[in-house]
Amino acid sequence: MNQSSRILLLSSITLFAGVLSSQGAELPDGIAPDSSLDVVALLSRWAPVLAAVILVGGAFFQRFIILPSLQAALAEDKRGAVMTEVVRRWKKAVHIGGGIILLSGFYNYLGVTRHAHEGDGPYHMMMGMKMLLAFLVILLASFMVGRTSVAQKMRGNALKWTTVIFFLGLIITMIAGFLKVR
Repeated sequence: MNQSSRILLLSSITLFAGVLSSQGAELPDGIAPDSSLDVVALLSRWAPVLAAVILVGGAFFQRFIILPSLQAALAEDKRGAVMTEVVRRWKKAVHIGGGIILLSGFYNYLGVTRHAHEGDGPYHMMMGMKMLLAFLVILLASFMVGRTSVAQKMRGNALKWTTVIFFLGLIITMIAGFLKVR
């Protein structure tokens, strides 16, 4: 098992343990919750934010810095070799970050925010839109680093797809900010 797989496995075990331990965990007045639950709650808030910052920032960096620089500075044959190495390294961030966002997103929604916004239809509608867009971003980013013919075709039009991924990431961030202050 490589390091990326171990990190993803450890993250998922931690998050699911937090979900299981918080199910029906209402404590009587005056009894403080177990401190490990606070750590899980804190990590479940930090993890997707940090992963999203890395993924959206990476899409920005690729779209507005790497791709134009390669086009300006290198011949076509050398660009391919550089992008192959970029994709090889970026793939780890996409897979780990996508996994963290999905796992912690489900934990945060099902274990925390859903209960705090019970009966608030517009909140849940916006949260659903945010989740669907997040799935789409992770899917597109995964295709961009994949090995299939679809992935190769998408990388052939990398300016378009990194632009789409970046702006969808911005929309998700705006929705998240709106939901936080709602």
